[in-house]
Amino acid sequence: MMPRFLIATEIKKNRGPAAKQEYNLVQIALNVDNVISIRDYGEFKKRLLDSEAWPTGLDTRVGLTKVTLNTSGYAASGLVLAGDLITIMEKIEALNGV
Repeated sequence: MMPRFLIATEIKKNRGPAAKQEYNLVQIALNVDNVISIRDYGEFKKRLLDSEAWPTGLDTRVGLTKVTLNTSGYAASGLVLAGDLITIMEKIEALNGV
């Protein structure tokens, strides 16, 4: 079976001293076959808003979702995606033909 990819927007922490803002938006292609779990990440949204670290260009009404991925049998890694849990799940289910 060919991998299925979801185009999504990741909230990514900037690294290094030259970073002008703490977080930015990155468009990614997510292989949905590697998703282990998905959950609402409202506490991270609150933390970003409270610390005024909300990424430029992202509407503050947008929910955040944490996606945990299987990384070839090693420790799982997580991504924070722009979009509420239901919307992300519906997009993944559409790719799965559900």
